[in-house]
Amino acid sequence: MKPPQHRPWNTEPHYFVLFLGIFALFTFAFMLNAWMVDDAYITFRTVENFVHGYGLTWNVAERVQVYTHPMWMFVMSLFYWLTSEFFYTCLGVSFALCSGAFVLLYRSFYQYHVGQLWKPSLLLVALLSSKAFMDYTTSGLENVLSYFLITLFYTRFLFASKVKLGSLREVGWLFFVAALAFFNRQDTLLMYMPALLFLLWGQRARLGWRLFFVLFLAVLPATGWVVFSLLYYGFPFPNTAYAKVLCTSIPLAWKFERGLAYLQNSMQWDTVSHVGWVLALVLALKSRSSRPVLAMLGVLGYLLFTISSAASATHMSGRFFAVPFFLSFFVLVSLLKTKRTGLLLCSVFVLSLVFHPTSPLKMGTSYYDVFEQPHSAIDTNWAVHREHSALVTLKVSDIRPDNFWYREGLKFRKSRQTLHLGGARHAESIGFFGFGAGPAKFIVDKVGLGDPLIARLPAIRPRHRHHWKSGHFHRKIPDGYLQTLATGRNVIHDPALRSYYENIREITRGPLFAIQRFRAIWKLNTTERCFHYKPVR
Repeated sequence: MKPPQHRPWNTEPHYFVLFLGIFALFTFAFMLNAWMVDDAYITFRTVENFVHGYGLTWNVAERVQVYTHPMWMFVMSLFYWLTSEFFYTCLGVSFALCSGAFVLLYRSFYQYHVGQLWKPSLLLVALLSSKAFMDYTTSGLENVLSYFLITLFYTRFLFASKVKLGSLREVGWLFFVAALAFFNRQDTLLMYMPALLFLLWGQRARLGWRLFFVLFLAVLPATGWVVFSLLYYGFPFPNTAYAKVLCTSIPLAWKFERGLAYLQNSMQWDTVSHVGWVLALVLALKSRSSRPVLAMLGVLGYLLFTISSAASATHMSGRFFAVPFFLSFFVLVSLLKTKRTGLLLCSVFVLSLVFHPTSPLKMGTSYYDVFEQPHSAIDTNWAVHREHSALVTLKVSDIRPDNFWYREGLKFRKSRQTLHLGGARHAESIGFFGFGAGPAKFIVDKVGLGDPLIARLPAIRPRHRHHWKSGHFHRKIPDGYLQTLATGRNVIHDPALRSYYENIREITRGPLFAIQRFRAIWKLNTTERCFHYKPVR
């Protein structure tokens, strides 16, 4: 790799103007696709409680981690503390992070690819054509922060000189960014692991206290959060991991089958993105350069994780493909050799933008031709646009978002009742409803995302392998559980479950540093992670 070229900013100005023009098109598409999903407001309820002094809680009475993205939660807490508003604040933060990622990408190509400043513009067109990427430039979820962090990491890892990449300082910086990615969302570390192992292998000759000390400091965001999570919440993983992955009782074969269906759905709705990552893999292998290959190994690892596990934990089409697609397009464009090849690829991306029925440039318009919606992989962005939770479909109202679920939550806030099972009309969705209900209300989540006991019960296994909705694992509400929550007295009928809940209650409601609480933490993280009894049919 050539060393950075220090050139004046007016070098090849026509390419800079082209990039600005395409960025203006991205801004238009960003606003057209801007939306907020119900799941984001699960996090936002925690943020509101945190900012108002109720702790990092979903229901203020118990310490439960209902969010999967701690760093994103803290970022939103900071900006919510400044603005006291979520909808436009989140859109503004998302746009700023996207813009920051594009600035880093342009700067990297500017420094390391002399005479190839057409590449940032091509990359932006490629990303514009990706439905998954554009869908999750907003949504209120952590994807946009993942875009920024993976840009920080791979612009250095792919482009830095061999000498610079071998320095202890650079290795420490890259491990620090990877630790931030873990802090933002734990499973995204898979996309960094091949590169991190490569860096460690390169440092094998200087294994000693200096390397150990640098890496110890670099990974503090990751290790610090795990320690805090164990102390504060009592568990190393978010509650959603137990509710959707670790304690479902759904056979692995069923999950893998659902993952393949999720992949097939994405290939139909977002064809050009799959063409992009396959081309990136082919070019990486042909390049015979280790670094692009390692980046694509990270992509493949995450895609395999998605198919085998993550896809069965979400019904949002493209949700877990967005970040690996982003990295794949970056690798693809960086490996292109000629402008002619770039123009050919650009024509493919433009044709997709113009003619594909679910093109991001058509979202919210009559030209958007939605496909038939599968039960477990819906076009969530399109659905939210219909429910007036998107920027271009907001009603003229003082309420943001102005939809049925949030309004029902506001009604419940004014009622005398304090305990509620599920969301609006006892449905599964609890985000908008719980946020509208406010901190004084206790929401019992039927699928366990916000409930520490229900998350650890085996799900009701359907009679047929296809009769279940991804990410929605229903449990039977234990007899006496609602009365226990309402009165504070443990009157759960099943003796074994009553004893199990006593440990959970000690962890989530007891004094933080009580010896008895630490014993319960040890027990539920070692021998009794999930409550086992015969699955309900």
